[in-house]
Amino acid sequence: MLLSAKFRGFTFTFGVRVSRVIDDRQQDERGDWQTRFGYAYRTLQGHREVCEMQCLIVKQESTGKVEITMDAYSKYDRIANPFYR
Repeated sequence: MLLSAKFRGFTFTFGVRVSRVIDDRQQDERGDWQTRFGYAYRTLQGHREVCEMQCLIVKQESTGKVEITMDAYSKYDRIANPFYR
């Protein structure tokens, strides 16, 4: 997937890999059914930042309640170039 990010007037385009697709139906801890859809993507090898981001949409079938969550992590890395740092 190709992403475009804007930061301080600059636009950066970079590729990421979709690492997970979630499209299922399961029971929660109370036994209620929920439908889940989402995906996760991560930076490619050699990218300046090592990170992954996940977006998940969960719908409770009994109530119709919808939750959207986003989780992300990144690995600290020393970047020698002061422009990118």
